[in-house]
Amino acid sequence: MKISEKPIDIPIDLLDDPYSDANKENFEALTEVEAHHKILVTNVNLKAKSLKRASDSEIITLGANLSNYFKTQVLPHADAEEETIYSKVASIEGIDLEEMIDDHRRLKVTLLDFDAENDRETKINLATQLKDLFYFHVQKENQQLIPKIFNSNILSLSELISDLHHKFQSIITELHIQEVDCVRIDVRDIIPAKRHPAIFGAFEELQIGHRISLINDHDPKPLYYQFESEYPAQFTWDYEQMGPRIWQVSIVKLG
Repeated sequence: MKISEKPIDIPIDLLDDPYSDANKENFEALTEVEAHHKILVTNVNLKAKSLKRASDSEIITLGANLSNYFKTQVLPHADAEEETIYSKVASIEGIDLEEMIDDHRRLKVTLLDFDAENDRETKINLATQLKDLFYFHVQKENQQLIPKIFNSNILSLSELISDLHHKFQSIITELHIQEVDCVRIDVRDIIPAKRHPAIFGAFEELQIGHRISLINDHDPKPLYYQFESEYPAQFTWDYEQMGPRIWQVSIVKLG
């Protein structure tokens, strides 16, 4: 089944009085969830699709990039959800928590299969399965879970999201994920003709494992494809913010 490249938005028409003063904090939390889901889905899509264009020698590096993103972002987020949000919404009618927890389990099992697989075509198919499983899970959360919590009279979405953030950071700390050295480039301060040369020049000077934090006023997607052409399997590309006024991307040098 062919899926959209974009995560399904949280349907405003399912929300009870979303713009009221009483719901202001919850609406801000809702838009934060929607933006974060968009970033996660976009990053997973880019990484999974990159395997289809990779040479045999690049599959290992790009496969490790996809796997690492699941292990350091997607699955810690899933574990934090189960320990905070899922544990508190069982009393809300119409939420199938067992199905959502099973989605997390299927992601973890598929990732184990993906890591163990050496056959090129099978590995690409497993990457597509990971991408699609995650997409449909996010779709369920955006269309079912989040609106139900928003409309609940017994739970605060903003408080649950705050709890989720704290738990996620705790999990990341336990995984000993270290922040890598960073060069910040705000291309809004650079004239257009010199932007790409400045970015590629900075990337050339990076040590392996260090990163560029790129800030722009529009989606730098064309730059991603230029990186793919110039530096195949030598970088990671992770959106950290996706508009509407600012886009921020982390680009790590792999080799």
